[in-house]
Amino acid sequence: MEKVEDKIKRYQKQAEELKCIRKEIERQYKEFKHFMKPQKDCLDEKKKELNKYLNDEQKSLVRIDYQALKKINCKLIKDDILVINNGLIRHDSIKLANIIFNFLLR
Repeated sequence: MEKVEDKIKRYQKQAEELKCIRKEIERQYKEFKHFMKPQKDCLDEKKKELNKYLNDEQKSLVRIDYQALKKINCKLIKDDILVINNGLIRHDSIKLANIIFNFLLR
């Protein structure tokens, strides 16, 4: 049978291990928040520019006719390839070229 002192030591050791785990989780959370903030700022900027594009400039997005593409057996590749340069929404030419290149290599 385990002595009370041994149980106390075991529980203290487990408590220390849990403290270490908690510290590591907190460190990783801070790192994650630091990483996600620029991503959120980037998304907010894209939303803002897209709203300007749609509302102020009264332009519209291209609507994809999925049924027509399916009828002609066309492969649709979807990805986030928009960038904002000098307040204008553009295609990220390097990312687009990479997507096309990888598609051709399949």
